[in-house]
Amino acid sequence: MFTENKILFLQAKSPVHAGSGNDLGYIDLPIQREKHTGYPKVEASSLKGAMRERLESVGEKVDKIMGSKNSGDHAAALALSDVRLLFFPVKSLRGTFAWVTCPAVLESFKDAFELCGGTSTNIAFPRFEDKQKVYCGDDCELFVKNTNLVLEDYSYTAEKRTEVTAFAQKLGTILSIKNLAQKLLIVPDDEFKDIVELHTEVITRNKISEKGTAENLFNEEFLPAESILYNMCFARKDFKDKESSAVHIMNAFEKFFLEDDAPLKYFQIGGDASLGKGIVKATIYSAQ
Repeated sequence: MFTENKILFLQAKSPVHAGSGNDLGYIDLPIQREKHTGYPKVEASSLKGAMRERLESVGEKVDKIMGSKNSGDHAAALALSDVRLLFFPVKSLRGTFAWVTCPAVLESFKDAFELCGGTSTNIAFPRFEDKQKVYCGDDCELFVKNTNLVLEDYSYTAEKRTEVTAFAQKLGTILSIKNLAQKLLIVPDDEFKDIVELHTEVITRNKISEKGTAENLFNEEFLPAESILYNMCFARKDFKDKESSAVHIMNAFEKFFLEDDAPLKYFQIGGDASLGKGIVKATIYSAQ
């Protein structure tokens, strides 16, 4: 049984292509998406593989935590959930870009946060009397005029809320993002669904033949840089080592993130590593 748990945040520092998603449109290489919402995600297996590769590249032995590569030799004492989207960056007419989310995403994040021991003392989540309105913080920097703002081809009128400011400031402190409260925008669920389906990065690339001529054009989809995601990490005791409790396993995992030169403070996930894609900054947080 998993008895220790923490929230892991990932901030995309370059566009991320966690591929093998399904798409019937013009995108040849789509990203992974949740089946029921269409929101971008990263499969737990992709995250685990990226972490293992990074840790093993610096000489860390991870079989006890992540399991043996040979099935059955050593079961993993650590479990990772899929990585889910929390804030999606969208170009803004003012303030360069906004971090956009919606009530449905925040409710899912709240469930995960509480599952990992979080309470309103740690983070007070905003409440929404009308989920069809657009909300922002008191000191939002996105306004074009009065309370009007423009994101891509969307025009909104936003309502300022002190509790949105408090929520964003607390989360910004955890993530070391000073201007999250100024850039956070909460839009209706249907609007958010359209935004994350239509405003990912799509790059047209060219496969070059050995003769140096263009051989094939293809479109590749990326989760934009500055996207913020989260997942849940669970630990149990190691059944092969009775002295390795769940606390010991989680502490061993946590140390890979905490120091400035820790191997998982920054790591690469997804495809196109040779093009500098998929660089993420990781922040592990204990709500307990």
